[in-house]
Amino acid sequence: MDCGAIIGIAGIVITTAIAIYAILDVRRQVKGLLKVQRGVACAKIINDMAWLFVDPTEKAHSAEIAKGLEEFCLLAQVITPESGVNVHKETVEKEALSLAQELVENGAATWKSELDKEKVKKELHGWQTEKNAARIAKIFGEKKRWSIF
Repeated sequence: MDCGAIIGIAGIVITTAIAIYAILDVRRQVKGLLKVQRGVACAKIINDMAWLFVDPTEKAHSAEIAKGLEEFCLLAQVITPESGVNVHKETVEKEALSLAQELVENGAATWKSELDKEKVKKELHGWQTEKNAARIAKIFGEKKRWSIF
């Protein structure tokens, strides 16, 4: 055998090994995606079934919001498993409150009369402080376990 044939055979072997690795990697990723989708579907069903046993109070989220919140928390848990589900839920709630404040400041909405505006302002200030601390820590390389930012 000449040198060209040996190089050709080595190239085929290496290419085949890379292709097999890629196929196995894709199969692993698809399996992980299916597990996430199974979890999301299960969460939706559990959420629907839970409402068969209880009546909502004025403090409860609407059914659509509760489903979306549960789905978000499951997907966020896959991306950042070191953070707890409550961290993700709290993040969504505080970001929604922050958006509501922007709507009020821009004149597109008004606060509901039963909300304590000072408490909302204090909560939003604390939330912004947490976000800023997490961003600064991220810039300097420190990891905070309580934030998804």
